[in-house]
Amino acid sequence: MDEWMCIEAARKALARYDKPKMIHTDRGRQFMGKGFTVLFENAGVSISRRPHQSLGYRTPDEVYYGKVYKGAAA
Repeated sequence: MDEWMCIEAARKALARYDKPKMIHTDRGRQFMGKGFTVLFENAGVSISRRPHQSLGYRTPDEVYYGKVYKGAAA
């Protein structure tokens, strides 16, 4: 699945429906790309930092950045 396809689908959904407070996606490359995450950040939507079993019960940010950021959703 291409990141741009996901971005376009997300743009259409944000335009058609009320924006959610938070989104949660799987850890696929297309959902972790800067374009996809910035789209939701600019819309004021939080991105889930839920711990994942496959990540040793760490959040995606903890794995990617190596630390927990202030304000990350639990």
